[in-house]
Amino acid sequence: RVAVVSREQRGGALDRAHRWLADVEPQVRSVLSEPVGGEPRAVEAQLSKAKSLHNEILSQGRLIDNAKDACDQLVKSLEGNLTPSEIRQLEVPVLDLTARYKELTGAVGSRCTELEAALLQCQGLQDAAETQAHWLGQAESIFKNQHKPASLIRERLDEQVREHRIAHSEVER
Repeated sequence: RVAVVSREQRGGALDRAHRWLADVEPQVRSVLSEPVGGEPRAVEAQLSKAKSLHNEILSQGRLIDNAKDACDQLVKSLEGNLTPSEIRQLEVPVLDLTARYKELTGAVGSRCTELEAALLQCQGLQDAAETQAHWLGQAESIFKNQHKPASLIRERLDEQVREHRIAHSEVER
């Protein structure tokens, strides 16, 4: 009687875990195969999706644990009535599920790490580009001022010469 209940529990737990894996594996393939975005917003969206999927995978680990527990209970209830080969036959599907689960967890976790690094790199590049654009805007403004006629007032002329030298040294850097 106990063996029958344990066999049903094992079957149900395995079915639930298999169905969940069948649902989540296409999502994992999608997250893993998508090329990394080129701008921070795109990478942030990818990272958010990958982290959400990773959290779901981690939270559903209980399905795998339930399948292991059900298998252990079945083996225990049939202890002494099974050969090592029969025990192995009961355990193999659970071991396969566990391996698939660990593979998914590792792959999505690695993808999250990869996307976090890509986001930092994108943000660094964007910051550098914004800094360069700001500098170019300032340089343009300074050179527009260079086209103004030279002042006839000595102090203003000295200031214009100083501004010109500063702008010239900025460009040479």
